[in-house]
Amino acid sequence: MTDLNPKQKEACEATSGPSLIIAGAGSGKTRVLTYRIAYLIDVMGVHPSSILAITFTNKAAKEMRDRLEKLIGTKAKWVTASTFHSFCANFLRKEIGILGRSTRFTIIDDDETEKIIKNICKSLNYDTKVIKPDYFINAISNIKSRIKTIDSYDPMFKDKILNVYNLYEEELNRDNLLDFDDLILYALRILEGYPEVLEKYQNIYRYILVDEFQDTSNIQYDFVNILAKKNRNIFIVGDEDQSIYSFRGANIKNIRKFMNDYPEYKKYVLDQNYRSTKNILDTANKLISHNKDRIPKDLWTSKREGEEVKLNPSDSDKTESREIVREIERLHNFAGIDYKDIAILYRNNYLSRNIENELIFKHIPYKIYSGISFYKRKEVKDMISYMRLALDDDDFYSFKRVINSPKRGVGETSIAKIEDVIKQYGLSVKDAFVNAGLQKSTTATITGFFTMIDELKALLEKLTLKEFLNELYKITGYQDYVDTLDDDEAETREENVKELFNAILETQSETVKETLEDYLDNVTLMTDLDLESPDEDTVSLMTMHTSKGLEFNTVFLMGLEDGILPSPRAFFGHEKEEERRLFYVALTRAKERLYLTYAKDRFVNGHFEGRSPSPFLKEIIDKSIIKPKEVSADSIRKSYESVYNVKKETKKGKFNIGDRVYHDVFKAGEIKAEVEGFYIIKFDEIKSMKKIIVDHPMLKKEK
Repeated sequence: MTDLNPKQKEACEATSGPSLIIAGAGSGKTRVLTYRIAYLIDVMGVHPSSILAITFTNKAAKEMRDRLEKLIGTKAKWVTASTFHSFCANFLRKEIGILGRSTRFTIIDDDETEKIIKNICKSLNYDTKVIKPDYFINAISNIKSRIKTIDSYDPMFKDKILNVYNLYEEELNRDNLLDFDDLILYALRILEGYPEVLEKYQNIYRYILVDEFQDTSNIQYDFVNILAKKNRNIFIVGDEDQSIYSFRGANIKNIRKFMNDYPEYKKYVLDQNYRSTKNILDTANKLISHNKDRIPKDLWTSKREGEEVKLNPSDSDKTESREIVREIERLHNFAGIDYKDIAILYRNNYLSRNIENELIFKHIPYKIYSGISFYKRKEVKDMISYMRLALDDDDFYSFKRVINSPKRGVGETSIAKIEDVIKQYGLSVKDAFVNAGLQKSTTATITGFFTMIDELKALLEKLTLKEFLNELYKITGYQDYVDTLDDDEAETREENVKELFNAILETQSETVKETLEDYLDNVTLMTDLDLESPDEDTVSLMTMHTSKGLEFNTVFLMGLEDGILPSPRAFFGHEKEEERRLFYVALTRAKERLYLTYAKDRFVNGHFEGRSPSPFLKEIIDKSIIKPKEVSADSIRKSYESVYNVKKETKKGKFNIGDRVYHDVFKAGEIKAEVEGFYIIKFDEIKSMKKIIVDHPMLKKEK
């Protein structure tokens, strides 16, 4: 216990009765949880099998088990450390038979749920354009999770929801399936309905610990509460200031509910932060103090004041990304900061596009966590494939990708037959499907698909670039497809498509066709690069939500603009407070350095739009926040010398941008750019860009 500070030690020694641990960011809550379990076992003599520790991720559960093993050895294996859903699944494997269900049930994922709900809507003749399937999916999940009751829904839709719900349950029961929500629902149903089972598990688990309590849903609270009622040895760890998952059903009021249900509770506030410098904590404290719905606390640290928090307004979104990457170069090359110790956080995934482009251009390795690289996102790749087909309708790879995106009912067997004909006879895609022996309906569908592609080809010559992209989104049926998704997913996918179109509009050539050809060539160049170093020394890119629970030496928070943070949907007080908590979580990821950036102009919907800084910035700006110093051109040159081990003066090529050159392997091409000792050349025959060193012996002037 000498490893703990006085407040941590006091919390660990509270071994009986209900305890509320308010654990601020970076205050060592995982240590408190594991040390308390070890104390119960080694000092108080509690059998390890009497302890249930509930976490929110499998990673956290594994970390807890590993730490316990180091503290108490093999006794740790008897402690149950698990997520809610894993614990309930194991519980149901033993006990679900009491409800007349087989213990050999299958757990289905969200995709399977969606398929079943869509088929049910079809069988009921519901117009899915009027009421989308996702509406029913969300309603069923909310009812099962006790977020809402059926009576809380609009009377116009209540009967329809009930019809779909009942048919959905019939199918799950018939096929012995459980969805994700069922795991907790059925476990709780057994505990509430069968006192003998409840007593058995209350006697087994006499000590219950719950991490991240501010993220529990209503049904999760009910599950923990019923298990803990008899012994009342419940130890909850949470922080209202870090409650950011209401969209997933988390109820911030559960901490207050616990205080009411267990009036004899003892409260312990862990406010010493071991992660961040004083300047970073002061900024975070100042921000979160504006929230009213919280248990007051101020984080403090015995660490040094550290570097000042830096605010960097930029003229545009491109400049913002350029300045972030320039600062990363300086930190890496002159301050010795590893890339893996640097994170760039943003409110929405679509904001990563510019920063990815800049990192790629500067050859800085990066990785997107819990997300997909902008150019690898489904909707972006789909749109790119449609553009490729508009330029070349014999692109079989693109055809395969989008013939069923959105779905058109062309099966994999049919696609395989077309591919066989192409391989056997060397026919074009258009000729191959006619000769593949497909069913008439499939042939008609593919014929209609290529009629649509021909229409796009014609529009290339008639419309402006912006008009063409808008028509592409509509004519392909992709806009209608996105509109069928639930609000959050539809918004995200539409934003990513718009961001792709913005990127293309920024690179206009003389004609629409040339612009698309140039852009798609550059996309190929960027996505083909292997950006990860063998030792995983990469800059981390992620959303603010994803960053929760992580920490980095240096953190950049970008896109801090009104309409991005807070989200435009945060109209009401509690919604705005959650957005502020999200910002607070992002701020407290930083250990040593923290940069706040925003753009005064951002390229949106094909044009530059004036932006205002996030109102949250006004709540924290004071003398401790400064604009970072400009990095000189000389220091950037030196950084390249360090990274690439080149001579003091980078070698300049003898050719100019626009020159026609000839390569012994790739043949003729045109120099598009010269970057730090390399030419970027677009070769005619291979129709792609290559990076060639300026003094390569195979490179000559075209005759």
